[in-house]
Amino acid sequence: MTAHTRAARSGVTALAVLVATAAGGATGALAWGGGSASAPQASAPTVTVTAEPTASVPAVTAPTVEATPVDAEVTATPHPSLDDPDSLWVVVNKLRPLDPIDYVPEDLVSLSGIPGGSSQQMRAEAAEALTQMRGVAADAGAGFSVSTAYRAYGFQDSLFSGYAARRGEDVAETFSARPGYSEHQTGLGVDVYSSSACRIKACFGDEDAGRWLAEHAWEHGFIIRYPEGSQDVTGYVYEPWHLRYVGTEARRRDARGWLRDDGGTPGARRRPRLRVVGLSAARAPPLFQVRAVTRLGAMSRILSAVAWPYANGPRHIGHVAGFGVPSDVFSRYMRMAGHDVLMVSGTDEHGTPILVQAEGEGVSPQELADRYNRVIVEDLVSLGLSYDLFTRTTTGNHEHVVQDLFKAVHKNGYMIEQTTRGAISPSTGRTLPDRYIEGTCPICGADGARGDQCDNCGNQATPSTSRTR
Repeated sequence: MTAHTRAARSGVTALAVLVATAAGGATGALAWGGGSASAPQASAPTVTVTAEPTASVPAVTAPTVEATPVDAEVTATPHPSLDDPDSLWVVVNKLRPLDPIDYVPEDLVSLSGIPGGSSQQMRAEAAEALTQMRGVAADAGAGFSVSTAYRAYGFQDSLFSGYAARRGEDVAETFSARPGYSEHQTGLGVDVYSSSACRIKACFGDEDAGRWLAEHAWEHGFIIRYPEGSQDVTGYVYEPWHLRYVGTEARRRDARGWLRDDGGTPGARRRPRLRVVGLSAARAPPLFQVRAVTRLGAMSRILSAVAWPYANGPRHIGHVAGFGVPSDVFSRYMRMAGHDVLMVSGTDEHGTPILVQAEGEGVSPQELADRYNRVIVEDLVSLGLSYDLFTRTTTGNHEHVVQDLFKAVHKNGYMIEQTTRGAISPSTGRTLPDRYIEGTCPICGADGARGDQCDNCGNQATPSTSRTR
């Protein structure tokens, strides 16, 4: 698994470089073409030509050409905010609280046009869309009622505290949000039901209303926020009754499988993922394309693939300057220009650095990765970096994707199998990673060279070539 994740990481890094290089290359070409720089000229021999004077030639006057002014206007499509609580696309989850945390929407209206909604409220646009959708559903024999919609900060506080007192915080986290972290507080979330037997239960998904919403809610600007089989992604159990309004723009792009969280383990805090390509969507748009900046159309999909930091310790300012800020600036610029941008990364939780640090601290690799994943995520969030997806290499989704890629490459004959020599610990009998082996560099003679490379001269090495100790 270590080799697989390293290969995936290398590919991501190369893709990020490709995007940056394309942008730089295009800029350079434009500057050169505009004549802002002059190319060096090769020296040539001097040639002297002597000519006899000729008769005078009448002067030729060039016609006068007047430039006609043209009014031009360039309009950039604004990128919907994922942070503004008034935005229809605001992302609220276990990591991202509302700001302010006690936010109250200003345009709440009653849902009196829907059964059970007379005492419930949603934001005006969401309420209108829900009422219209309910009418269409009822005509199809799949009518539903409202259980709960907008919840104030204080109400959610009491609700979560009660669940935590009865069942413990860890269990409560799987089906209830802390105050300030709930979609209900945005005025865009609503819980619905059709029968008392399956009210706020998974069996609602098997009822007529549940099946109809799963198939048609996106057509009205709603999504099933916590779909089945995604608890390791969202941190919440399957909730077929919980709808989130994302608006008509999201509906135009196919809202099914569109707005989701990704990354982390159940109950962990994680970054949001705003997905244009839903892996489980029945009609997913084309895959993201990487193009030169000068070839981008009015709106293009851009993958901003950022390096994955090892979760073997906190990141320092050098890491942020190296992989965080440049990719964030690029992604923000492209969003401001009206493009759909997916800026992705995560913590690399496989490999020697994790194992070495875990053994040094006397904890398991998973404990170490869990701890530093939280530290790194909180640091990046505090800095305001605009990741759309910040995940982990220990998620089930990551494992499946990497294994599928590995198997496909192997099946198609693109792997070379060979036997290599490896170091073994005489005390444990376990194979030792290269970083565990230290000795004298056979090239520069520096002491303390690791089994994979010498930091003093920069040359690569193998345990067999180093004079180990």
